[in-house]
Amino acid sequence: MKVHIWHTKIARSVVFSIAVLLAVTVVQTVGSSQASAMFNRGEYHGFFTNSYATSGDYVDPGGIYVNNVNDFINFYRNKLKGSQQEKVMASFTIRTMLRQKVGSPSERFSVPNNMFDEWADLVRSYADAGLISFSANYQFNKNTFYQVGAADVAWYYHNDKQPSIVFRHPQTNAVIYAIKRSCANPVGELQGLVMPTWELEPSSKVSVNPSGPWKQKVTVSKGTKVYFRHSVKNVSTVTTGEFSTRRFTGSGVKNLTPNGYTSQSPLGAGKTRYIGSSQDGTGKEFNTANVARQYCESQAVKPSKGPNGTQEVKADPACVEVLD
Repeated sequence: MKVHIWHTKIARSVVFSIAVLLAVTVVQTVGSSQASAMFNRGEYHGFFTNSYATSGDYVDPGGIYVNNVNDFINFYRNKLKGSQQEKVMASFTIRTMLRQKVGSPSERFSVPNNMFDEWADLVRSYADAGLISFSANYQFNKNTFYQVGAADVAWYYHNDKQPSIVFRHPQTNAVIYAIKRSCANPVGELQGLVMPTWELEPSSKVSVNPSGPWKQKVTVSKGTKVYFRHSVKNVSTVTTGEFSTRRFTGSGVKNLTPNGYTSQSPLGAGKTRYIGSSQDGTGKEFNTANVARQYCESQAVKPSKGPNGTQEVKADPACVEVLD
């Protein structure tokens, strides 16, 4: 049977109600609504208000036809400034992508700026790691819809296979969140995104020239200028979270003392940041006139692994040995 979709909101709601009723037969084969409650709400119950309704509208009747991460983020940024329904759909999608399990009525129409930024950074991390497919033919057995009266979003059982934007788990590659392109309905289990793991490697080098070649140790006569270059490299395939750096310095490898921590903004996948020197990799000048015998510097980073790491890692010291 072919179903025609008219362009009035009432007609869309009628057709949608028919679709939901047809999906009831699927419930009998999958199990009762109590068997698998998404985001801690039962089937047909709104995420924010817990309101019960078995009919409504598509989450966004206009769909989400984007093909890159910037357009995806801007789509939801703009929806938060739109109609009541658009604000609700954006708030619901962002919050469930961030693994929020239940909402409150006051959260329906907005998300805090820091939450939006956290969500956008996380989405970009998935894009950097190649974990987003913007048009995958995705099989799902749960769908969502907009509850018109309650201004909320609820889920229901519905087997289908449709072009969707899918997000995959960083370790298992399993789909953990999906959004149907034709109506922006989040579909599937909606587990939410987990922060991909990342790793930073610090480096300390020394040279007799500001642009290298760079070594772990150089030997010079007293009063010779040398150059230290310190860096931190993101050796993972995703953008890091925030991290901190500090420098250990002293007369000899075993007598290094640290300075204070400096906060660092997230670093992109595969990128290198030079710490305390020019970002073109030029080293920082150091005069050996007051060095008795040996002077060393070592760059440290904390955490070295994320998102939940606490370990600090120091680079192999870069040292200058001074001859009288």
